[in-house]
Amino acid sequence: MTSVCVRQHTQDVRGCPCVSVSTHRTSVAVHDVLGCLWLSISTHRTSAAVRVCPSAHTGHPWLSISTHISTLV
Repeated sequence: MTSVCVRQHTQDVRGCPCVSVSTHRTSVAVHDVLGCLWLSISTHRTSAAVRVCPSAHTGHPWLSISTHISTLV
């Protein structure tokens, strides 16, 4: 059985708009951080984040991708 939780926050802990979707094993969150889009995906062993900023915000467009894999058993 899978339960899904969808939350739309007016602001996250940094004061940024946020929407998150969670199940028992997976969490997905989308944040607007100072005009940049931040997408994070987490499971119990893996996490990934993608951040995209438009050129108007930073002077040039850029994309940042990070991952983390836990090897603890």
